[in-house]
Amino acid sequence: MESKDQRDAVEPADQLSSRVLGIAAREFAELGVEGVSMRVLADKCEVSTTWLYYHFTSKEALFKESCSHAIEETFRAVLRRLKAFEASERRPELIITAFFDEWVADRTTLLLVERDVISALLSPERWLTGSAYHNTLELMKRLYVSYLGSEPDEDFAFAFASFMYGFCSLMIIDERALSSGGTPTAADHAAFVARKRESIARFAQQMIAGRSARTSV
Repeated sequence: MESKDQRDAVEPADQLSSRVLGIAAREFAELGVEGVSMRVLADKCEVSTTWLYYHFTSKEALFKESCSHAIEETFRAVLRRLKAFEASERRPELIITAFFDEWVADRTTLLLVERDVISALLSPERWLTGSAYHNTLELMKRLYVSYLGSEPDEDFAFAFASFMYGFCSLMIIDERALSSGGTPTAADHAAFVARKRESIARFAQQMIAGRSARTSV
């Protein structure tokens, strides 16, 4: 029977690392840093514990890497969606709804950030993903420039990212309220998501339009 170390050697290194980071991100999102065991995680990733500690010196280091990986994967997915609409006049709306769809479909990134923010509020020295946060703002600005053709200031990039993260996170609460009267039908849930999607597109469009009006004066 093939050992974990043998499987580690057979699978391409970049593919293996990406797979491990994806699994780790989901585990951290669900359980938090304290709730994840490196031994259990190694079993779920089908790698040896030795391999895990060789590539990620600690659980905190793995958390940081998995957060960065999840954020970068989200941006890659958004860019893939946007490539089909490069000539569209609805670019701001498309950016907003692309992020919304990604975060609604997979809340791993949102949960990772939320867990880390709560941890930092309780103990500031435990803010593990500070670099990932700054990378997110930088990626958001680059996307804004490449797709909308203008440079957002630091405050606008912060406000835009906060608005998107906050809106999608609060949907979790609204979804629970939707389920309080019993399990909603697929049609009910689809209608709920469609309403939220339209709402976030409308308000974020107004935010972008307001900034454009101020900068043109």
